[in-house]
Formats: sequence, structure tokens, C-alpha cells
Amino acid sequence: MDIRFSVNLKTLGEGAFFNCDALRRVTLPEGVTSIGYECFAGCDTLLSVDLPNSLTQMGDAAFRNCPQFFPSFPLPAGLTSIPASTYQGCTFPDFMLTMEISHIGSFAFNGETINVILYPGTIEDWKTKVTLDENWMETPESGEYNVRVMCDNGTVLYRNEQATS
Repeated sequence: MDIRFSVNLKTLGEGAFFNCDALRRVTLPEGVTSIGYECFAGCDTLLSVDLPNSLTQMGDAAFRNCPQFFPSFPLPAGLTSIPASTYQGCTFPDFMLTMEISHIGSFAFNGETINVILYPGTIEDWKTKVTLDENWMETPESGEYNVRVMCDNGTVLYRNEQATS
């Protein structure tokens, strides 16, 4: 099922589509400013959600456990945080951040499948402007992960929370 919302929509509430197995694609109109906690969590067949530039807030776990989901890029410019567990349990291999992102919450990404995070600033920008919560990367059952954050002037490699550049 594909869904397009009316232009007057401002907020998608907590758990609005929680565990909705029929949902495949969602187009959110300009004017939507927030997506609630677990809004799309557990949607096994969700492939994509087109996020409007007006979006400024996502609740924790908004897309948790959506194994087929792949985020649309670029992220809205008004979005400054990737909240806790936002993409936990998702299986996409890479992710593109914007310069506006200044915080990444705990378990925001799946360490088992993500390999690369693209960041448009420098390594110095990444290290000074982006706050990473402890356990920002969900550790897989193997207990180990390697994620590269590719910046304009180089790469930061994370091995189990330890950064090297």
C-alpha cells in the first residue's frame, strides 16, 4: 500500500503505523514538522518514506525494525538529530548525513549492516560538531562492527565505538 497525505497534515503521532505490514511507500507533504515515537516501527514491508523539508523532529525509534526500509536523501535541512533507535534493525548499507545533524542517539543505526556514513564536512567538523551518544551504533550479535564515516578530507573508522582517523 502506498500512501499520500493531505497538504494540511502537520504531525504523525506516536505509533501511527506501528507494525503495519501492508505499508510500502509513504509521501509526506510539505508542512509536516514531526514524526512521533515508533511512528513506522515494525513495518516489515516499508520501502521508503519521502520526508519533506519542513520536518524538524523525529521521535525515537521512528523506523525501528523496518528491514526493507531505505531512507530518502538528503535529509531535511531542519532536522538536527537522529534520535535513539531511529534506524535500529534496518538493514541499509550506507547513510548520508547533512551538516545540520549535530546529535546521533543511542542505537540509532544497525552495526551489523551499515558500512559507510557519508558526512559533508571535514573530520574536524565531525569530531567537534556531532555528538554521539554511547552505543550510537547497535552492536551486532558477533560483538564487533566496523563503520567508516567518510568526510570531505578523510575517513574516521569506528571499531566497536573506538574512533581512528
